[in-house]
Amino acid sequence: MFALGEVTYMFAGKVIAISIIFIMLICCAKKFVSISIPEKILFTLCFVLGMLNVCRINNTLLKEENGYHISGNSIIVDKKEGDFGFTYTVEFVDTVFCDGEEYKIGKVIIYGVEEVYSIGDFCEVQGTLETFEQARNPGSFDMKMYYRSKGINFYMNNVKIYNSEKSSKNGFKNMFYAYKNKLYDWREDLLAKMRAYISEEFVGVFESILLGEKSNLKSDVRMLYRINGIAHILAISGLHVTLVGGMIYKLLRRIGFKFLLSGGFSIGIVLSYGLMTGNSNSTIRAVIMIVIYLIGEILGRNYDMLTGMGVAMIFMLIANPYKIYDGGAILSFLAVVGVALGQYVSKKIFCLKKLKRLKKKRFYIYSFINSIIITISINIIIQV
Repeated sequence: MFALGEVTYMFAGKVIAISIIFIMLICCAKKFVSISIPEKILFTLCFVLGMLNVCRINNTLLKEENGYHISGNSIIVDKKEGDFGFTYTVEFVDTVFCDGEEYKIGKVIIYGVEEVYSIGDFCEVQGTLETFEQARNPGSFDMKMYYRSKGINFYMNNVKIYNSEKSSKNGFKNMFYAYKNKLYDWREDLLAKMRAYISEEFVGVFESILLGEKSNLKSDVRMLYRINGIAHILAISGLHVTLVGGMIYKLLRRIGFKFLLSGGFSIGIVLSYGLMTGNSNSTIRAVIMIVIYLIGEILGRNYDMLTGMGVAMIFMLIANPYKIYDGGAILSFLAVVGVALGQYVSKKIFCLKKLKRLKKKRFYIYSFINSIIITISINIIIQV
């Protein structure tokens, strides 16, 4: 309902979108009638809060017009090295005055910088704000919405960066960015070692699967993964995060560590791995869900996958409502729905009298059939 409220606000002027929302509400009506009045109030409140969240974000942003010349203190929150220098993502610390009004610029991306800065450095940035291009034809790539889903609204031209001695009064924030910069250095060291010891033919696959770096991944190899329906392996998502966090947690528990220590250490590793691999929207979803699972293990509570997915969606949309436009995030959530649907179908199938014995006596055959059902369910949901 929270996500539905955001979508309603974004598409309020489009008849087709309103029609789709109306149909969704009708489909939910039967279930909606059977729930209690407090739950109906909660659902309605979530719907309204979703609309207000988008309104809050839009009212604090600068009008998206080209040519604003701005200057202000900012902090470097991310960077990436390329063939034409460094690409920095900076976040303006102070509000900026434009046309006599005060605005929050938020995050801005800067391309082709030759100077080397570290994540967490405070700088004075001067330049001209430019907006990203929108899709000109239906179905074509929308660069503006792509970057907005990542929390970036502008890029800058004619940029000048000056070192600033200003530092944040928030000690926790300084420690966070210092740690993020250290993770970036470790990632670059790992990439360098991979390129030194792995052949050029396969290094792109290893970099993509382990660290989310796709710059060396050949287009024909990527197309082969996509044709065979396993392109999700190349993106850091639930599979990778679950393997990393789950294996470490199970290993520590098997060694003999307590729930709190095992879960806390695993949560730290999962959060660090997410930061190291770029914190894409699909990665954020997976990290939040595995953290909820580990917290449940610590507290001795059962984990519900759909509840974890819902909590992850709410946290992500509160931070940035436009994440709902990100194709990777949408497919990531749909994959979770596919897993849940597959588990439900499998449970119904193996409740039959003839198949109950198979589940107990032929566990490996049951596991194989169960995995096939879930795989088919995921592919059907994603393809639709």
